[in-house]
Formats: sequence, C-alpha cells, structure tokens
Amino acid sequence: MNVVLSTLNSKFIHSSLALRYLKAYGEAHGQAYDIVEYTINMPVLHILGDITEHDIDVLGFACYIWNIEMTLHVVDMVKAVRPDIKIVLGGPEVSFTADELLERCPNIDYIVQGEGEEAFHALVTALQVGNDGLDPVIPGVRGRRDGSILGSLEAVEVSDLSSIPFPYTEEDMEDLEHKIIYYESSRGCPFSCQYCLSGNKNTVRFFPQERTLEELQWFIDHGVKHVKFVDRTFNCKKSHAMAIWQFICDHDNGVTNFHFEIAADILDEEEIALLKTMRPGLVQLEIGVQSTNDATITEIHRTMQLDRLKAVVRSIQEKENIHEHLDLIAGLPYEGYETFARSFDEIYALKPNQLQLGFLKVLKGSYMYEHATEYGLIYRSRPPYEVLKTNWLGFGEILRIRQ
Repeated sequence: MNVVLSTLNSKFIHSSLALRYLKAYGEAHGQAYDIVEYTINMPVLHILGDITEHDIDVLGFACYIWNIEMTLHVVDMVKAVRPDIKIVLGGPEVSFTADELLERCPNIDYIVQGEGEEAFHALVTALQVGNDGLDPVIPGVRGRRDGSILGSLEAVEVSDLSSIPFPYTEEDMEDLEHKIIYYESSRGCPFSCQYCLSGNKNTVRFFPQERTLEELQWFIDHGVKHVKFVDRTFNCKKSHAMAIWQFICDHDNGVTNFHFEIAADILDEEEIALLKTMRPGLVQLEIGVQSTNDATITEIHRTMQLDRLKAVVRSIQEKENIHEHLDLIAGLPYEGYETFARSFDEIYALKPNQLQLGFLKVLKGSYMYEHATEYGLIYRSRPPYEVLKTNWLGFGEILRIRQ
C-alpha cells in the first residue's frame, strides 16, 4: 500500500514536523510513507499534477488555519481525478470538528483527531488488511461508511513520547538546508490560556531528556542554522530548560541558533545568569505577554506576573546577546481600545528586538470558541477566524489598531 503524507506550508522556508513524526513512527512499525510538501502560494493545478504523478493508495494532509481552505479544494480535485485514493485529514484545524467536516465535505474519507502517530499507523494497518478502520474503533479516527459517520469521538494523545522516533534523517538535511527546522522536547502546556488549544488538558509530557540532548547534538553536528522549538512553554520545568540551555551552551558550534517560546516571569536568577553567558545569536526568546490589563489576564486564565516579566526582560537585555521577541494580542475579553493602547505602550517601552502584534483568533475547540456569544465575539467565518468585534472593542477600533 502506497501512503503519501502532505501539507501546504505557509511559506517555502517552513517545513512540517508533524509529517516527519508520522513517517518516522510508521517506519519504526514496518510501514513506509513518502512526504511531499507544498505551499499555499503554489497554483492548485501544479499541486494536483504533482500529487497524481505518484502511485497513491492513501493520501494524508496536515491541516492548519493557514491551509485548510486550500487543502479542501485540493482534496476535491484529487477525488475528481483519482476517486480511488483514500483521503485522510489530521491536525488542529480538523481535530475538534470532525463530524462537521465529514458532513460538509464528502470527499474526506477519514479524520485523525489529536496526535496522529499511533492513530494513523493503526488506520493504515487496518486498510492494509481490508478493514475500513471503523470497526473495531481506532482511538482518534473518525470516518464514513455507507453514508454514516462512524468511529472515535475523541482527540487522542500519545501516552509515551519515547515511542516516537527522532523525525529527521540525513536525507532530510539535504531537503531542508534552506528551511527552518522545527523540534519539540515536550507536548502540552501547564497553563490554560483560553484562546489557545495547547493547554486544554493542563498537562505536559516530556520526551526523555538524554534522548533530547543526543538529538540536539545531531543538529549541531550537521550545522543546522535555525532550530525552532515548538514547545508551548519551554521553561515550565526548570530542570528541563536548564539542562537543554546548558547543553547547547557547552556544545555551541558558532552557527546554530535555537528559538524558544517561554514564560519570562517564571525565570529565576540562575536561569537568567546562564542565558547571559551565551554567544550572541545562539538563543532567541519569544515571550508571550498578550495583554497588561489585569482584568483581561484574569478572564483568559493566564498566569503572569507582569512586574517580574518586565524585570526579567530588562535583565536579559543587559548583555545584548539574546534576541527578544514579545507578543501582544488585540481583541481579548475586557480589552478595550484604551486598555490595549496601554498594553502596547508598556511593552513597546521595554524596547524588545521585535514586538509582534496579533489579533485574537477564535480557534475551534478553544474556550473562546465555546464562549464567543458571551464575549460578543464577531469573527471571520473562514480561517484564520480573526476577531472583528467584541463587547469591548468595536470594528472601527480594530481597523484603527491594524492601521
């Protein structure tokens, strides 16, 4: 059975970690998958032509807010010319609305909900022996049979992350030479910010530390230019963060840069001291502030000590060796135009290397999605579901912030 994994990245420099995890897990269990990646800027007919050049039995797509509409268009076209191909969708954009998508899009055969390594492998195994994968139920897999939607009703997690092999190979290094390498040392988040999906279960699972250090050495030995950790709150466990930061400091090759998303207010003096010893350019930190308005922070269930965050940012800046990237979100509950202006001014005054202003995205499966009416959230009905109006912020004010 020929299995091809694909996605539409937002830009050429991006690569899909998810597809490589699926492939590595499949290979570890006797299944061979091919990967073909495209971008949302490519002509659809080019993508269709390339896909149909492959001999494919099962075609899987990783779906996100930036690619879902185009992915569904590609799926329809693939089915039109190759109706024999089984189409499987996975990823955060389809994990929480599987039935809705299966009802709306008849060309989707299956949806994998949640983390896909075990579920996708089990589905392929079932298809290989002539089973449709819906009876017995495979956790995380939802699909259709004779017009009925059947299968699992829940998004799943991989309980033992050590069962997932390292996702990169020597061959990958040739293909990804000019792209960002994505990597993770943990999954989940201990916090429960209501606009995000990562903290839905308030749990964090870690890959084995010794293995993580070996994999980081692999990146260093291969002279990878940029490794971006996708851990949602990298420093949520001090011993974990310290071990990795000390390792990359001790094994610095003078070339590789590592990007981490952190909660700055929980850094202590020992961690800050270690960061200050690093080569300029070795590490960059992305710090999510989102708002400085107390009522907003409380309402979105975000844990943040603002004064401590400011002190940490200023302390790290003293050595001028670490690139700091601070984030704000416009359109959160209890954040009006004036309070957002204060949030912006406070963070701008910190003089970060980069200040990123985003607009609330009402993600399917998030608390904000479930409570949109309560907050008066009017948002784009199509991806990326950005807010247009709230009980506290008018459409005209959102336009003004954009401008």
